[in-house]
Amino acid sequence: MAIVDVPTFQDYVRDTLAGVAVNRLSQALAAAEQMVNAHCHRVFVVAGATATARVFVPSSAEMLRVDDFVEATAISNDGTSVTADYQLEPLNGIDDAGNAVPYHRLVRTSGSWTRDGKRATVTVTARWGWPAIPDAVKEALLIFAKDIAWQRELKGDVAGFSDFGAVRIRSNPLAAGLLHDFVRWDRNGIA
Repeated sequence: MAIVDVPTFQDYVRDTLAGVAVNRLSQALAAAEQMVNAHCHRVFVVAGATATARVFVPSSAEMLRVDDFVEATAISNDGTSVTADYQLEPLNGIDDAGNAVPYHRLVRTSGSWTRDGKRATVTVTARWGWPAIPDAVKEALLIFAKDIAWQRELKGDVAGFSDFGAVRIRSNPLAAGLLHDFVRWDRNGIA
């Protein structure tokens, strides 16, 4: 399911991209959503009602980094059920500002996760995704999608001309700033 639907995007760009075909706007939205997910090293999707199992390789004996989830229904460590002795993080499913966020770490409070080289030893059954897509992510997606659609309509990446020559489109620091707090730094080599 898309983070932002085409009618919402059409309303957002009605003054600047009114003549652009719906299929082009849809492509720009899809490209922007892929760009946001890749930039943040996570997938922004609202958690479904059904829990599914995924397997993971522990980061350390105490830390297990997983995909975003809102509720875990079962956890097994090398085939053995784990019902206690772990803590879901971020604590209480909220960030430092008090916003609802998904869990993405399981920390053993006693005992340890089984590590066996690169073998996935932990299975987590959970409702994967977010409680709700954050407004900052939606806004960044709209900004990027508008930039993508607008750039396609331009010739040679030129937005217009000023007294000093061609005005070119650059990456959007506002949209990137909106996403800063949502980047999974532990997934791009910086832990």
